[in-house]
Amino acid sequence: MESDYLATILNVQRWFLVGLWTVFGIWSLCRPAGSSWIRDGFAKVQVADRARLDRALALRERLEGAPTWLGRALGILSLAAAAVAANNRVAIDLLVAVVTLASAAFLAAAYSRLRKARGPRAASLKARIRSSVVPRSLFATVTASVLCPLFFLDVSPFAATVTAAASLSIVVLAWMIAGLPALVRGDDVAVESFVDDRLRHQRVAAMLQLATTPSVFFFTLHLAAMYASPWRLSAFCFTAVASCVIPFLSGGFGPRGPSPDELRAWAGDAR
Repeated sequence: MESDYLATILNVQRWFLVGLWTVFGIWSLCRPAGSSWIRDGFAKVQVADRARLDRALALRERLEGAPTWLGRALGILSLAAAAVAANNRVAIDLLVAVVTLASAAFLAAAYSRLRKARGPRAASLKARIRSSVVPRSLFATVTASVLCPLFFLDVSPFAATVTAAASLSIVVLAWMIAGLPALVRGDDVAVESFVDDRLRHQRVAAMLQLATTPSVFFFTLHLAAMYASPWRLSAFCFTAVASCVIPFLSGGFGPRGPSPDELRAWAGDAR
């Protein structure tokens, strides 16, 4: 009876992942031609001088030069993972590990382009203090949580190792993005600096959230083994709490509006 119950839970989780990967894949592939990851993220930011913000966002897009194929390739990967999961020919924990590894590779490619995004007229200002983007304690907490799948080395050694390593690499990429020099060309320094700050925060917080998600799934995919060990159960509680508090400790995923000091800088640098 218990084995049938656990099998049902595992099957529900498998189809949940099928739906999640399918929706994300379709969304990534069917985005309108004129849509923008950067502009869309700032759509709800309310400022009086919206035209200056839009110009800064358009400039940022040109400086980064993010290729459209990157998002589409990630969408194709998601649909492929959904098809494999629906076919049920591959262990679901191994599939989660592979998808996490592929996601880390895509993020590494995006980071490489971002690090080189300067251009002939772009000016790179001094490096940011990482703790001003996201608290160091949050980085430490997420790092510990992404290593928790290693508690399952005696249950599923390959999947546990790949999941932990790939998730840890995402945390490292988030740490590196947090310390990148500001990308400001100088046309409107105050607004460009605001865009750089909010993009950096948004990306780092989202990557930390992404890093913890595979660990949570890994635990729930091994319920029997998890409940058989108090260490694994404690590790799951720690990972689940860490994943839930990231939006609160990081200040949320969406960009905040300009602070009073930033607005004063905007007024002093009006174009």
